[in-house]
Amino acid sequence: MFYDSIFQLQGRRPRGTSRFLLAGWAAMFVLLILAPSLVDRLVWFPSRESFSVTGVLLLPVVWGTSAAVQIVGLLLAFALFWFFGDDVEFRLGRRRFLVYLGITAAAGFFVSYAWARLFSGHAASIAPYLSWALAFASCRLHAGQQLAWRRYALGSFSMLTWILLGALALGILLDTAGPEPLDQSMGALATVGAGAFWFDPRWLRRLWVRWKKHRGFGKRNGMWGY
Repeated sequence: MFYDSIFQLQGRRPRGTSRFLLAGWAAMFVLLILAPSLVDRLVWFPSRESFSVTGVLLLPVVWGTSAAVQIVGLLLAFALFWFFGDDVEFRLGRRRFLVYLGITAAAGFFVSYAWARLFSGHAASIAPYLSWALAFASCRLHAGQQLAWRRYALGSFSMLTWILLGALALGILLDTAGPEPLDQSMGALATVGAGAFWFDPRWLRRLWVRWKKHRGFGKRNGMWGY
C-alpha cells in the first residue's frame, strides 16, 4: 500500500535520450584530459566574444577554458541523467521530454547569453541548464514521494526541491557578492522558472494571491500574527 509513495532509485544504465547525452559528455571529458589545447582551440578560442557553436552542448560545468572544470558539479550532473533521465522521459514521453528540455534549457541559454553581452559573463553553453531542468522535473514529478535506494530511505523529494531552490538562491547570492559574473546564475533561474511554468502555468499568480492573503499583521483564525 506504500509502494506508490516510494521512488526506488535504479542503478541500471540509461537506455533513452540520456545515454546519448552522457556518451557525448564522457567523450568530451576524455578529450579535455588527453588534448586540452585542442579543445581550447576548437571550442573556446572562437567563442570569447559571443558563444561557441561547437561548445553549446559542452560539459555542464566548464567555462572559460578547458582547465575550468568543477568535478563535483560534473559528477552531480552525470548522476542526474543516469538515475532520473529515463524516468522523466518515460513519464513525459520522449517527444514532450525533448521539448521540455529544449524550452527550459534554451531559456537559460538565452538569458545567460544576453546577460553576458549586456554586462559580463562567460561563453554561453546550454549544458548546465539541461541539468537544472532535469533536476527540477524530477522533483516536480515525484512531489510527495520518498527517495529510496534498495532498503535504505534517502529522503523526501519535497526536501530535495527545497535543496534545489536553496542552491539556486545561494548561487545567485554568492555571485552577487563575489567576483563571478551573474550570467550562469541568471540562466539557471530562467531555466527553473520556465520549468515551473511548464508544469503549472498559474503558479506565479497563486503565489501572489497567497502572499497578499498572508501579508501584514492581523487576526486570522482567532490568532494574531503575520
